[in-house]
Amino acid sequence: MPRTDLVSGGDLYRHVVADAWATLAPQVRGMHAPGFSARGTLTVRHGASFFAKWLARLSGAPKPAESCPVALDVTVVGSGQTWTRTYGEHRVTTTQWVRDGLLVEAYAGFAVHFRLVPDGTGALVYEQVKTTLELGPLAIRLPSFVAPRARGRVAPGEGPDEARIDVSVSAPLVGLLVSYAGTMRGDFG
Repeated sequence: MPRTDLVSGGDLYRHVVADAWATLAPQVRGMHAPGFSARGTLTVRHGASFFAKWLARLSGAPKPAESCPVALDVTVVGSGQTWTRTYGEHRVTTTQWVRDGLLVEAYAGFAVHFRLVPDGTGALVYEQVKTTLELGPLAIRLPSFVAPRARGRVAPGEGPDEARIDVSVSAPLVGLLVSYAGTMRGDFG
């Protein structure tokens, strides 16, 4: 059975980033605080091929839009978090926890394991380490030739209440499935 780290108060990101937490910009720390909420506008894109668009729809990705209103609500659940993102009228809910020192985000039975790395500019980069299929207490690692690849970066925005988001998900042999980028605003105080 995979080991899940117990994290006090659901403070997952501070736990994973550890001593480098203080190097992140206040907006970036705020975007990763337990119980956080933010609102913003993102550009959502799908891959160009028919198969990429089909996989994006099948996966539950939001529809493409140049200026999509987005709400993010983070709820602490035990030693993990639930992230609810609402893109216009489309809702996506994921669960996050820490396993073996990595941030794990799960959706629809798949879990992506990230190393969280401050990049020296106050931003936080999500480096994917692996993808697993979560079957109850079993986590089965997917081989890289079939596993989706996710990458993300959260950077300080122009104002003290803004953070810039840049996320993409791709698949082997298909390329880009979905990406979203833009500005989120919250109370980072």
